[in-house]
Amino acid sequence: MGKETTYNFLSGGGEMGKLTRSKDWSKTSLGTPDTWSQSLRTTLGIILNSKFPMFLWWGPELLCFYNDAYRPSLGNEGKHPSILGMKAEEAWSEIWHIIKPLIDQVLEGGQSTWSEDQLIPIYRNGEIQDVYWTFSYSPVHNEQGKIAGVLVTCTETTQKVNSLKSLKDSNQRFWQNITQSPIAMCIFRGPNYEVEIANDLMLSLWGKSEKEVLKKPIFEGLPEAKGQGLEKLLDQVYTTGEKFTAIERPVDLPRNGKMQTIFINFVYDALRESDGSISGIVAIASDVTDQVLARKTIEESEKRFRTLADNMHQLVWMADAKGWIYWYNQRWYDYTGSTFEEMQGWGWQKVHHPDHVDRVTQKIQHSWDTGEIWEDTFPLRAKNGDYNWFLSRALPIRDEKGNITHWLGSNTDITSQKIAEEQIQSFAYELEKKVELRTKELRESNNSLKKSEMRNHLMVDEIQDYAIIYLDSEGNIENWNKGAEKIKGYHEKEIIGKHFSVFYIQTDKENNVPQKLLTLAKEKGKAAQENWRVRKDGSLFWASVVITAIKDGNNSIIGYSKITRDLTEKKAADDKLKASAKQLKLKNQELKKMNKELQSFAYVSSHDLQEPLRKIQTFASRIADKEKEVLSERGLDYLNRMQNAANRMQILIDDLLQYSRTTTAEHKFELTSFNKIVEETQQTFKEELEQKGAKFNLGEDVNLEIIRFQFRQLLSNLISNAIKFAKKDTSLVVDIKTKTGIGNSFGIDSLSPKKQYCNITFSDNGVGFDPQHNEKVFEIFHRLHGKSEYNGTGIGLAIVKKIVSNHNGIIMAEGVLDQGVTFNIYIPINRPKPKAR
Repeated sequence: MGKETTYNFLSGGGEMGKLTRSKDWSKTSLGTPDTWSQSLRTTLGIILNSKFPMFLWWGPELLCFYNDAYRPSLGNEGKHPSILGMKAEEAWSEIWHIIKPLIDQVLEGGQSTWSEDQLIPIYRNGEIQDVYWTFSYSPVHNEQGKIAGVLVTCTETTQKVNSLKSLKDSNQRFWQNITQSPIAMCIFRGPNYEVEIANDLMLSLWGKSEKEVLKKPIFEGLPEAKGQGLEKLLDQVYTTGEKFTAIERPVDLPRNGKMQTIFINFVYDALRESDGSISGIVAIASDVTDQVLARKTIEESEKRFRTLADNMHQLVWMADAKGWIYWYNQRWYDYTGSTFEEMQGWGWQKVHHPDHVDRVTQKIQHSWDTGEIWEDTFPLRAKNGDYNWFLSRALPIRDEKGNITHWLGSNTDITSQKIAEEQIQSFAYELEKKVELRTKELRESNNSLKKSEMRNHLMVDEIQDYAIIYLDSEGNIENWNKGAEKIKGYHEKEIIGKHFSVFYIQTDKENNVPQKLLTLAKEKGKAAQENWRVRKDGSLFWASVVITAIKDGNNSIIGYSKITRDLTEKKAADDKLKASAKQLKLKNQELKKMNKELQSFAYVSSHDLQEPLRKIQTFASRIADKEKEVLSERGLDYLNRMQNAANRMQILIDDLLQYSRTTTAEHKFELTSFNKIVEETQQTFKEELEQKGAKFNLGEDVNLEIIRFQFRQLLSNLISNAIKFAKKDTSLVVDIKTKTGIGNSFGIDSLSPKKQYCNITFSDNGVGFDPQHNEKVFEIFHRLHGKSEYNGTGIGLAIVKKIVSNHNGIIMAEGVLDQGVTFNIYIPINRPKPKAR
């Protein structure tokens, strides 16, 4: 094939994909790729696009294929890329005596193999090197079900094995802390992750006793945890030394004699010896299953509500307690052709008819002021400019104290009903006149009466959306139109002469409802009701019924007209809205419960965790003061390490508490001078700033509606970072500027285009960082530098981001290595308020 040829199954795959496409396969036993079997094509498509190291031997000659992830294992000066398409025995001649039996085991027995930390020397980087592997050989079948190849999945474990040989017994400096810790903790030692110590909370989390796991590799004592990706995470931390944090990770563990999926927050962090080598891993975990399941239930409920609302025929919306509308369903946008930015708040007035908008606004404002249920009818403009009539309702949703938390509203298109009602009213008026005329003509001429009856009968009979029937003075049916047949299911011959109570449900019959309605119509001239009615087939429908008394010239009742509308669909929509409102109320209750649990965690952290830590710090200080002379040099070193570790844990607890407070604290917004808060915060760092020779350049002042104590914390964290990461031989310079404008003037899509924002720019001339970390710096526990270079916990900027989020804003970082960092904060100048009336 001399040049690269495109085949769909060879698309992508990086370097090896390109080499595979460009190789001349016609010179091999496989032939050109267009002749390859589907099983080979599918297998290669998976291998080339996988990020995990994979190798394939195919066909009788076991020709070689591999992917980009496997490529580094071959070194820089060795088999790559010459072994692509080469026979296995030629490609791996130096280790053929080792791997040939394994290949034969797969080809002949059809069983997969597994080898862990196996020594298999290979030629790479110009020499034979001892390399350790963990790998598996698996059969690959062709279209006839026969084994046509061997798939190798592998990872090199040389570094892990070599490290294992040099491990030393680690000291037990944290044992007491771990056993008494109020959170689940343990230590794994060595590359097999032998459980050196685990406190009761961790044993409970595993569902194991101390005897079952202690002094055993974790996946031997807890085999149920195998195959869930935890092995790879431990290997990653052990080999790289990088901390791994998992949030709400699902893990299957034994519970009450059976496996159960639980959700865990956990941290794996490397334990290092004095020479910097990694000897183990410390694990800290917390079972958050209850919180996750509760949140998922709420999220699923909200998802179902949103899906339901977006698929309803009605236009649905939600407003806050003051009437500021903050959400519409998709049907609203489809009908009006508007956007959320145009409609939020009081924007809905734009699609109201100018002849009705003032009346509608006044009436709905009354409901928002009093909490009364709102109902109204009015025309709304469609995206084509036409106006349709809508029946609109809004219900106040209240909390357990009876306070309105928000409003749920719907708009139902009643244009067809409106037209029909107008036609019915016109028809009813005409019918009434004709009845009067017919009564008069009855005295004058029987022939004229018959003609009039025929005209009216034909007119009524043709209406199909309404059941219009005539009853005699006793309630027996005398006339039956097509609408009645369509709604109730009876043919005219089946129903004429029967009592109209046949349409009523059994309980209404037992309560004598039909006769009561006739009596009310007789006394008041008209009776109306909405309730369930029964069709001929026994099915129920929700009916709106109006019964009107018909009188003769002497004002005596000679019968009744009865008009029925089928409102089943409208009834179902109203019921769904009520159910959705109930679900929203339950969601609010669940969120409050979760907030209480977060407050409980903060209490535990501030009391139960800090108390033993303070004792450790106190006794360590006493030893340093009073026993220093009798301690050996190694003992003093161990004591200093213990004090440093305790201090780091104290800082971590304080930062965790601060992060928790930004989530749970009450949000009290106040109109505040921004520069005044900067100056107040700057004073708390007066000595540190003087030591750095710091210079502050403060821009124009602006008044903002903010949470004062949170903004002090935000500025404190940013100034603290600027001091911490200042260059050693350069005076620190901090620039803080403000700029105001509407959202679209800043060129940021996530800002609301028409809302007023303040852009706060915080810049320093410190050591900065690589721009690739611009987003990662806000992740909790994320650090760009080692603890030996700069102290800290990796929580400070996470707190800053949370505070900005509490103000409905966004924050972005722009780092430049060795030049400094700039933080751009965008927050609304004012919180949203209703339009002035």
